[in-house]
Amino acid sequence: MALYEELLPELYRFGICTRSDLQRLLKKHRRALLTDDRSPLKLYEQRHFASVFGEDFVRDAVRRQYWFAYPALVRNALESEFGETAAVWAEDSE
Repeated sequence: MALYEELLPELYRFGICTRSDLQRLLKKHRRALLTDDRSPLKLYEQRHFASVFGEDFVRDAVRRQYWFAYPALVRNALESEFGETAAVWAEDSE
């Protein structure tokens, strides 16, 4: 549940405050989101992600043609709608 709670401030920042606001955003960008999610991973990406998430997970994701978790799809929709201002960057772990 924590992943979804992290999305709320991001959504509110762009005026996405209700379920119907979120549904409109996702419907508007659904084709691009699905295309992005189903795009094949390059071999070097598969190797990298296998080292991070495990070979079984990556193999299953490639076989089933999905990659992004729902929070990532929501963030991708926000970026499609609002551009770079909606981008969320991972903080350095160093």
